[in-house]
Amino acid sequence: MMLYPEQDSLVPWESFTRLQTALQSRSVGASIVHVYPGAEHGFSERSRHGNSVNADAYALSWPQVLQFIRTTTESTAITA
Repeated sequence: MMLYPEQDSLVPWESFTRLQTALQSRSVGASIVHVYPGAEHGFSERSRHGNSVNADAYALSWPQVLQFIRTTTESTAITA
């Protein structure tokens, strides 16, 4: 799972696109990529929520993260 803030000042767009290509070209494993327009690096950090774009990106992304974790880590019951 990749959550990329469009206005990331630490990870260049080119690095993001290379990683996205590599992630999505795998033959196994779930992958999901989201880009949050206008959000800044560290948008999930509460101290950055003074910028409403960051707060909105966090509010949208957190349920997506939780659902991705639930979906990809579900275990099946083992019967003896």
